[in-house]
Amino acid sequence: MLWGLSDQALSSITNFGLGIMIARTVSPRQFGAFSLAFATYLMFLGITRALTTEPLAVRFARWDPNERKLGTAHASGASLLLGSGFGLLMFVVSWFIPDPTRTVFIATSLCLPLILMQDAWRYIFVSAGVPHRAFLNDLVWAVLLFPSLVILSRLGMDAVGWLIIAWGGTAGLAAFFGFMQARILPRPAAALQWWRSSKGLGTRYVGEFAATTGASYMISYVVVAAAGLAAAGALRGGQLLLGPASVLHLGVNLLAVPELSRIRSSRSSGQLRRASLTLSIGLAVVSATWAIGISNIPAELGTELLGEAWGIAQPLIIPLGLGLAASGFTMGASAGLRALEAASEGLKTRLVVSSVTLACGGLGAVLGGALGAAWGSSAALWGGSLLWWRKYLLMTHREPSPTPPDDVDSSVDRRAAVSPDP
Repeated sequence: MLWGLSDQALSSITNFGLGIMIARTVSPRQFGAFSLAFATYLMFLGITRALTTEPLAVRFARWDPNERKLGTAHASGASLLLGSGFGLLMFVVSWFIPDPTRTVFIATSLCLPLILMQDAWRYIFVSAGVPHRAFLNDLVWAVLLFPSLVILSRLGMDAVGWLIIAWGGTAGLAAFFGFMQARILPRPAAALQWWRSSKGLGTRYVGEFAATTGASYMISYVVVAAAGLAAAGALRGGQLLLGPASVLHLGVNLLAVPELSRIRSSRSSGQLRRASLTLSIGLAVVSATWAIGISNIPAELGTELLGEAWGIAQPLIIPLGLGLAASGFTMGASAGLRALEAASEGLKTRLVVSSVTLACGGLGAVLGGALGAAWGSSAALWGGSLLWWRKYLLMTHREPSPTPPDDVDSSVDRRAAVSPDP
């Protein structure tokens, strides 16, 4: 667990450091262009994970060594192919938008395959039960990236495009190091075979991702429309102060699905439920505790962190923190459903919860601005967590499948179950 959390923290620091470096060296207009490109990258990252490494994490514990090698080769190859396709799409779109967004999009498009490949190795190592390799890979990236940013700044090459190239180039070196760690060659040619074998999971995971991120973005737009940009800034400020707890969520989520999948393979549904409940309670308590603590820091320290935004962000910390605690309490159930390969049930639940969250958050924004949106979303998330747990407990009380689904066997040609080319 410690290695997985440390890896997620390091990965977040890498992205955070890039954002801070760009914010401090470029104009506000260029930083806005970078923010748009980074949001686009996050969208492609979520889709790629859903179609490649997340299905791998669910099934990895149930495969024999040869199946794991081939599954790794196929999933990593699919990640590389998707990254290249998304990069090409972003490159083409960039020519239809004005500068400085065009330049930033072009730089990001060139780096996208490398960054997504590095992320794939992270998930693969965690799925394989060796999270220390994921941490080492991210450490290599950070060690290469930060000196590169400093050197570019000293040379006067601190335009946002060059900084992004450094980000993506060092990610490419880390991705190559990941190949050296795994000694498994990605097979992009097997991507179609992988997607066919995991379409029952991957397409539904994409739907879950779209529902979650879509609701979040739409609430922000409603806040802007109802209360203006200052209110949206307050909402973002409150979210930044909850960042450490959010990093914990990301780190635990990275580990939860493969770990619960391993517990499921022991065919002990009671142990699976206990592990999921322990995970949920722990995350909820930590999130709520952090929110209470950060909301009570001295005003002087809050102003140092957020400047003038502290005054309008501080009232939002408690409701946002309660919402984060609700998400933490949900995680055990949502990760458990993935471990059970109940992708259809997870998607249905996610769509319902996201719709209710959007409705409650949007109504709260209309009635009470950013504070109303925070309380409305929090209430919906807690109600949604009960729905998640009801669905999960019903699924765990059903008799587990004694054998892997047919599509698991079809995803790997046992006749070709040999070690991939190093």
